Amino acid sequence: MLVLVIYDITEDDVRKRVADLLLQYGFKRIQYSAFIGRLPSYLLKDLVLKLRKITSRAHGNIQIIRITWRQYTSRIEIGTRRTKFEQDSIHII
Repeated sequence: MLVLVIYDITEDDVRKRVADLLLQYGFKRIQYSAFIGRLPSYLLKDLVLKLRKITSRAHGNIQIIRITWRQYTSRIEIGTRRTKFEQDSIHII
């Protein structure tokens, strides 16, 4: 399953812990607060539990969206990427 995770968290340390956890699970950063990766259902449940623990006292929101590869590749992207995050992720995901 392809999973898109986007978040808006005010605390820098919590935001960094969320990003680090997503990277540990093999997600690729596509924007500063957006990651995408493949994850089986049983690992998604584990990830959700860990994210809840990390963010339990933080101010913010995390959105986890399951999408198909076709939906992801048919996205409309406007503008130039301001970061190098996604340049090699298309081959890894």
